Amino acid sequence: MKKVNISYTTDIDNVPEEVCSLAEDTTDWVHAVQEDMYTLIPQLAEIESYTGCAHVDLVKTINGVRSLLSRIDLRLQDCAVLVEGYKEILQNLKKEVESEITEPENIPSFVDAVGENNAPTS
Repeated sequence: MKKVNISYTTDIDNVPEEVCSLAEDTTDWVHAVQEDMYTLIPQLAEIESYTGCAHVDLVKTINGVRSLLSRIDLRLQDCAVLVEGYKEILQNLKKEVESEITEPENIPSFVDAVGENNAPTS
């Protein structure tokens, strides 16, 4: 199956909520994998008794579980990329704010702050 990346824009404040929503989707898939595995394991234990094409459904179930696991993996990878990008943006914003505060050209002089006519004279 071919995959495509879908991107969209959201406010930075919405990123944690969006990541949680994406991660929550995987919980249904995990439950489906768990249910399939509970069905699959006993069937695998009796594989020697299968005759004819009886194994075809078993293989379909195995491939279905593998497909769901792949979807889970891709979705969690998306979440990890979003979290890393989000943290990088927050760090860059923090550095921006810190540099604006500490750079001398961004700190008004006393004369600028009070006005030239109100500055003390020596």
